[in-house]
Amino acid sequence: MRHLIYCLETNYTKIDKQTAGSHFHGHSPSTSIHIGHWSEGYPNCAIFSTKYYFNISLNNVFKTDQKKDPNLFNNVSQSTSYKLSSTQWKNDYVDRIDLYYELLFTDPNLFLDKLFSILDSNEIQYHKNKQIALQHVENFKNSCVNVLDHYDNFDSIFWLGWCSGILHAEKIPADIDYNNINLELIAEKFKVRRKFFCEYSKPFILFV
Repeated sequence: MRHLIYCLETNYTKIDKQTAGSHFHGHSPSTSIHIGHWSEGYPNCAIFSTKYYFNISLNNVFKTDQKKDPNLFNNVSQSTSYKLSSTQWKNDYVDRIDLYYELLFTDPNLFLDKLFSILDSNEIQYHKNKQIALQHVENFKNSCVNVLDHYDNFDSIFWLGWCSGILHAEKIPADIDYNNINLELIAEKFKVRRKFFCEYSKPFILFV
């Protein structure tokens, strides 16, 4: 998002095409305002996030080196449990959103109107070029990982970790040896609860 603002500030119109799983961390960011997924120690940070934890967590994993972490299952499980059960997470994260991630997919024009409003209220100097901004939005959407590649997919480590996190959040015994992870065995055990996992997850997934 900070790269988009940088492009608007500098009137940079080139679009560096992205593919699923790619990120913008190497692209020039705006330094005029901080927009992030949480406050990150910035008191005036604008929160760009969503209640759809699954999407954000999935992209955080597969757009970074987290996907190579040998402890990926446990990491996703712990992160999911925290997001689903922590009041502090809800207060600090979900209840403070300034820019809703889902608007990128459901109403890109409204998303940009809200972004422009934030920039205007912070007296940021920029070029209000909605046509170029919409192209950047489409480019960002192209970089997002397809949730359907992982939702209800028991071959996906992410889905298994997500399901484990659900059980932990709901205090349901998982019958898993977390010190000796056997993904095939976990998948077989979790398949018995397939309907439960799928229905429980739906409110936290933006299916796009």
